[in-house]
Amino acid sequence: MNNVQKFALLYLLGLVVFLYGYAAARFKLFPHDVFEPRIKEFQEFAAGDGLEKDSTIIDKLKNDAGFSPLRFTYGVPAGLYDWHEPLPLPGLRSRRDPPHVFISKDHPSGYRVIAGAMDFEEAFWGALLISPEGEIVHTWKLTTEHLPGNKEGDLLKILYGMHVGPDASITFLMQESGGGIVKVDACSKEVWNLPGVYHHTVSSNGKGAFWSFEGSQYTLDQDMVMVSEETGEILQTIDMTEVREANKYLHIWDLTMPVIGNQKRRYQIGNLTHGNDIDPLREDVAASFPQFEVGDLLISYATTNMVFVLDPDTLEVKWWRIGLGDYQHDPDWESDGRITIFSNERRREENKSRIIYVDPKTYEAGDVFNGEVNGFRSPANGMQQRTVYGSRMITSANQGWAFEVDATGETVFSFLNTYSQSDLSTLFLADSYHFPPDYFDGKPWENCAGAP
Repeated sequence: MNNVQKFALLYLLGLVVFLYGYAAARFKLFPHDVFEPRIKEFQEFAAGDGLEKDSTIIDKLKNDAGFSPLRFTYGVPAGLYDWHEPLPLPGLRSRRDPPHVFISKDHPSGYRVIAGAMDFEEAFWGALLISPEGEIVHTWKLTTEHLPGNKEGDLLKILYGMHVGPDASITFLMQESGGGIVKVDACSKEVWNLPGVYHHTVSSNGKGAFWSFEGSQYTLDQDMVMVSEETGEILQTIDMTEVREANKYLHIWDLTMPVIGNQKRRYQIGNLTHGNDIDPLREDVAASFPQFEVGDLLISYATTNMVFVLDPDTLEVKWWRIGLGDYQHDPDWESDGRITIFSNERRREENKSRIIYVDPKTYEAGDVFNGEVNGFRSPANGMQQRTVYGSRMITSANQGWAFEVDATGETVFSFLNTYSQSDLSTLFLADSYHFPPDYFDGKPWENCAGAP
């Protein structure tokens, strides 16, 4: 066989392989069913999720093998470290630097809690308590690796959704493969766990219960549950198919209707509504919202840029707004009668994240704080809290940065969850809070083993 014949044979074989490969993909012939799931798994692994935009395949492999938490590292604006100081934090792994903090001499008093990827020797996820004097006085180690429904190590989960009680307990969940909702006491000892799949939020109603989403965060219908803070018992379930039926002439879900019933299309798109917060109207601010009732739920659907208010008893949608924010998180009822929202500005990469407001009576809207001022931008996740002092805690999750600004916009507190100061890299932060000095019932953490 001469070279021309060899080349012709190879060309013919290649053509046959190509044509069969096309036919296998087009008509699902063997080995389509064998390789397609593996290919999709690799594509999903390589892409990561919305939090892992900058991590490479090698980074993900290192993370999943437990060598480095590179799925959870981010960058911060240049210059931030110039006005922060290292904050000693015992118990960290040697692979990370200590966090950095700035506290203004005029900062409001009280306790601050910072939670996220702490990379402790004992647990990857955790929270720390900063005293009114600016010192770390306690830490919580948070994990779901021990739970029956757990499927993955903690470096393959995201801590997002928690509540800190006056007894210094923490109720939290791990998204992805966390295995349920967990409550721990002040000493990080488990009080109870609720098996199942939950995501994004643990929102207290101020009456001994909290709300969370149940089921996959990627489906159209984001079912919700109310859970007892004391026992972990589910007290109420809201099925979103029933909500849609109860409001059948309200067409705010129509942006996703073309994929309902089309399972292939739903699989391709995913993330159809992405419920990410449920904020019950509490008695202490209800007087500022006379058009609503105590217990009404303020809900965020990020994919469709929608926030709406739902009566959990009648299932009536009382109010809604689409397009105020971009992929928004954490809408809150405020004591002045306005609703504030963490607008991620995810779909416009040139935009900085914002905290915005809307008056539900007049629909007037505007900025409370714009990241153009200081470079804050979190394309996904993020939290915000208006404190009793009138200041605002902002958690830029994708920058590993929590900061507090006063009513004039001046920074009075700032925390960088440093991973490597030389690389300007930080670790993911889930949430931050500023509580008044009398929020906690004494100092229960002082009774924990090993406490100073």
